Amino acid sequence: MARVGSLVDILLFYTIERLLFNKMVCSMGKNPQMVKKALALWLMLEEIGYHDLIRMIHSFDNNTIEALFDEGLQCLECIQPNAIELSESEDTQVFVGLLDEPMNRRFFYYNREFMHESYMHVMETVCDKIFGETLAIEVDESGM
Repeated sequence: MARVGSLVDILLFYTIERLLFNKMVCSMGKNPQMVKKALALWLMLEEIGYHDLIRMIHSFDNNTIEALFDEGLQCLECIQPNAIELSESEDTQVFVGLLDEPMNRRFFYYNREFMHESYMHVMETVCDKIFGETLAIEVDESGM
């Protein structure tokens, strides 16, 4: 019974994330697996100190969310174990206006080992539990 309670607690804690997932998949027509990956990246960034990213992203219009989603997927490419270093001319700033400090894709590349490990941890401990194949998991507070 404690396991069900802990899943309910996780679902309740990640309400905004689940709402954003459903918005991006259902309203914006994004691929659920790609949305899950972008949200895992944003959660990982929150975990390392970039607080309230998902709450801010959720408050934006669809065009802005789509741009941030695309940037997130580009950043994910940079943290893969087989990632190729970007040259200065290929590098671009990401999440402009979302973060207090400038960030570029090379930041992700240079920190890829730590970020990939953190990303995978978030994917396994949070995203795999709160996101289904096509919709976020709904909360059943009755415990059944």
